[in-house]
Amino acid sequence: MSAAILGDWGTSRMRLYLHDGRRVLDRVEGPGVAMLAGPPLEALKAAVRPLTEKSGARALYLCGVAGSRNGVLEVAYAPCPARPAQWAENFGRLAAGGLDIRVAPGLRCENFLGAPDVMRGEETQIFGALQAEPALARGRRVFVLPGTHSKWVLVEDAAVARFHTFPTGEIYALLRERSFLLRAGRPGGAGDADAGFEAGLARAASGRDVLALLFETRSAQLLADRSRDWAAGFLSGLLIGRETAEAAALLGEAAVAAVIGDRALSAYYQRALAARGLDAEVMDGEACAIDGLILFGELAGKGA
Repeated sequence: MSAAILGDWGTSRMRLYLHDGRRVLDRVEGPGVAMLAGPPLEALKAAVRPLTEKSGARALYLCGVAGSRNGVLEVAYAPCPARPAQWAENFGRLAAGGLDIRVAPGLRCENFLGAPDVMRGEETQIFGALQAEPALARGRRVFVLPGTHSKWVLVEDAAVARFHTFPTGEIYALLRERSFLLRAGRPGGAGDADAGFEAGLARAASGRDVLALLFETRSAQLLADRSRDWAAGFLSGLLIGRETAEAAALLGEAAVAAVIGDRALSAYYQRALAARGLDAEVMDGEACAIDGLILFGELAGKGA
């Protein structure tokens, strides 16, 4: 694969990488699709211009919500089970502004409750993780990808077999920003958020429904002199703890091979897993996305 531009375009931000062989030579960031005021294609062309002017590269490989109906080109979800070649062959393609743009599909499946489920972008990170650590491509593995919509993914011999989405990050953001749960406490001190997170994990381990536990986020500020930082940590621990417990029940307490994502957020999931006696390494989400995009470029670029 010659010089090309790789792009991981999500809801909140765009990351573009100038790539040559196995090296990333330069990078730029741009707005996520949800932040755009105008057409996504125009935003993409503006963001990629510094890299094309510098390198002359015209091949652009994208993953994430770039392939959604709100992105540059809607690309149908590929069905599971899906190996890298099956995923990549379902790409979408368009030419614009002198660019040859190829957009990766997401994946679809029936989740562990038999309901329809989808992902866009996480599959690129998973296939990238398998490239980075080939041993993970053998046997039955479970990967956790934290985020706005966290994914618990079953991979069998390098094929994404099935997954389940928990909108934990979105629920946390809504409760933090739009509810009264975090508006009663005093300012926080050092270590408050961490202590709150541990308390939230402990409450989550009670097995109670999360709705029966949520209001302690507010009442602990009113009656136990807990700070807002403590309450925010408690809410995070409660939600992540319940997500982890529910996912473990659905997957039968299967061992987790890796948590893939932002290292700070992944560390919280690693702690929640450890509280259940489950160990998992943390793999950097950006590095996995780049490796997955390189693989996508190699597969989708064949015969071009």
